[in-house]
Amino acid sequence: MKTKTFIAAVAAVLLVAETAIFDLPFLGSDQAFAEKGGNGGGNGGGNGGGNGGGNGGGGNSSSAGGAGGLGGSSKSSSSKSNSGKGTTSKSSTAKASAGSKASTKAVSGSAAGQKGKVTKTSAASQSRKAAKAQFTKNVNAQLKSLNSLNRNINGLMNSSSPKFAAIRAFVQNYADYELAKIAVGTATAALGTAQSAYDQLVLDMSLTGTTPAENAAALQATLDALNAAPVAEGAEGYEQWRAEVDATTAALATVAAYQKAVTDLANAEAALTEATAGTSEADLVSALAAAANPNSQPDLASGVISPEALAKAKELVGFEEADGLIDAYVSQLTAPEASAEP
Repeated sequence: MKTKTFIAAVAAVLLVAETAIFDLPFLGSDQAFAEKGGNGGGNGGGNGGGNGGGNGGGGNSSSAGGAGGLGGSSKSSSSKSNSGKGTTSKSSTAKASAGSKASTKAVSGSAAGQKGKVTKTSAASQSRKAAKAQFTKNVNAQLKSLNSLNRNINGLMNSSSPKFAAIRAFVQNYADYELAKIAVGTATAALGTAQSAYDQLVLDMSLTGTTPAENAAALQATLDALNAAPVAEGAEGYEQWRAEVDATTAALATVAAYQKAVTDLANAEAALTEATAGTSEADLVSALAAAANPNSQPDLASGVISPEALAKAKELVGFEEADGLIDAYVSQLTAPEASAEP
């Protein structure tokens, strides 16, 4: 009886221990399995050994073995869990490594593309430079002896070479044309000033003539009448008479200045029209043809010139908007020492 009671008590203890093992809180896969493995191993070994030795019964030892088996299962699960985690970490590392390699490859490819682009751009730049150099060489070859137009204006205008006579004439004609344009500008400005003075005079003196000539005639008649009835200096009314004479004389001068300004501008414009002779592009080509060597430059000598060579010649001579020999010559002609009397 006592033996049965003892066995029942031991079984109850083992049941409580087994229940306690399965009631442990879930702390994470690794930690929970570790704790279960520890309890299973400890309880199984302790109870099995103690009860088996004290009572000499194999049944309790078998129960302890079952508890020990639970511990073994826990350890195995823990090991599997840890093995699984290790596999996941290794897989993540491998993916990260692969991503890093792909990124490095992309960067390397981008760098290679940039290098190729720079090389291509550099080659294009060198090609343009080579084309420009070849273009300049071709233009100079077409002009040949006319490249002496690079000389200064004194060298050209003082040259005794007959082949440049036509070019010197062209430069002289174009310089006269530029001077004529300057004269027109000056005359236009002068007329503006005279016009303003005349308009103010008409208002101040209430002149009614429809033309400057009519107003001038009216003013002259007034002055003649004043001079016909002079007032002696010091006599009564002398100051008023003197003031009227002076005002009428000044008014006539204003009208005359205006009339002269109108005439000067008309003359300047006529001179400009005449100065255009011998200044056209065709005249320049004729001058270049006259200076060309018929043996080495047969095309140019016959008046045939490429657009590129003509553009270069215009640049050297100073045709139209270009700044060249003509501009230098005009500067000499308009310099203060050039217009000063000896």
